[in-house]
Amino acid sequence: MEVVVRQATRNSSQNAKLHACLSDIAHQVQWAGKVRDVDTWKRLLTAGWLRARGESVEILPAIDGHGVDVVFRRTSNLTIKECAELIEYVHAWGAEQGVRFSAPEWMEDKPKQVRDTSNVVDVEARDITHRKAISA
Repeated sequence: MEVVVRQATRNSSQNAKLHACLSDIAHQVQWAGKVRDVDTWKRLLTAGWLRARGESVEILPAIDGHGVDVVFRRTSNLTIKECAELIEYVHAWGAEQGVRFSAPEWMEDKPKQVRDTSNVVDVEARDITHRKAISA
């Protein structure tokens, strides 16, 4: 038997918030003279964030021999803390570009709790704390 302990990956509200921010950028900012879609902004901003934190981004020859491709970490593999850092980076970069973000308050990184008589369940962190009762 092998036991692997690792930090939880980003949660659904972080993913929604990140994509809302990227959508705002895609609708308000042109890059290299063109409007770019959310996926392109996700790649550009994730690569920039990785470089800003000292991680490498690889630029490799394309497998078809035509051009190059940038290879970096997938956002689905980011930890909760890393995703929060990326969202902060995206907000800072967007603010420098004059982006007006429209993400509603419910997308803020606040853990949600579910009432249960024997457990407190942090839905976003997937963590259960055993207790008799919780206060609202």
